[in-house]
Amino acid sequence: MLLTYPQYPPELIPNAPPVYVLTGGQGAIGRQVIETVCVQFAENDMDVKVVNKIKEIAQLEEAVERAVAEDATIVHTMIDPQMRSKLIELCEVNNLVEFDLIGPLMDHLSQKLGVEPMHEPGRYHKLNEEFFERVKAVEYTLAHDDGKHPVGWPEADIVIVAPSRCGKTPLSMYLGDMGKKVANVPLLPGVPPPKELAAVNSRRVFGLTVEPDNLRMRREARQRSLGTGTGPSDYTDVLKVYEEVDEAERLYKKSGYTKIDMTETPIEAAAEEILGRLERRFRDDG
Repeated sequence: MLLTYPQYPPELIPNAPPVYVLTGGQGAIGRQVIETVCVQFAENDMDVKVVNKIKEIAQLEEAVERAVAEDATIVHTMIDPQMRSKLIELCEVNNLVEFDLIGPLMDHLSQKLGVEPMHEPGRYHKLNEEFFERVKAVEYTLAHDDGKHPVGWPEADIVIVAPSRCGKTPLSMYLGDMGKKVANVPLLPGVPPPKELAAVNSRRVFGLTVEPDNLRMRREARQRSLGTGTGPSDYTDVLKVYEEVDEAERLYKKSGYTKIDMTETPIEAAAEEILGRLERRFRDDG
């Protein structure tokens, strides 16, 4: 497919043949190099045409034919060695000037390292995509911590529900850093869960639980760290905590949520279990 970037009116390009960027990937690298060079010629706005995602020789031939018609210069970042050789051959036959931005350096490094390159077009772009997807996941997880923005819960890869001090936020952040969009929702004793949970696929919802005595000790430690004391309260009362854990576990069973016992489970192990369950569930869906 032929993409043009940018398109300038003919009157702004006096005697300036276009530059064609040919690539098997997205074309961002070649385009950036050309734009960096072109700004050094203030009186000439060059027409830069990007022909990307080239997979077939027929695409090369079509692009070269158009370049010949416009007396263009060809710049290319072809990773595939056969496609690169064919392009150079076509340019020689048609008396077109071509500049190979990738090949010589890749050949040199291959010789120095003693290994063959992967020859995978767009690999740099894919790696960047993965990085930015992870950033988005972390941003989503931060924005949906502790029950915030329930309207966005259906977009989550994972929703974690649990009473206080069961480890919702640390587990959510760990999963978010692994590239998963995670919302976590606190469950309050005697209060129905938020109605927005009904809009979430129950197979994506995981309910955390902790053995009541252990949970009570966690809460008392939290109170001490905050300097709020450990006086009598429903928050740390042993019977109330038992009732709260039982209420949460009954909700998980009724709603079809997967229970994860965090009493002695490290965050890393819990995350691995959740990811494994998700992968199996949605892989089986095809």
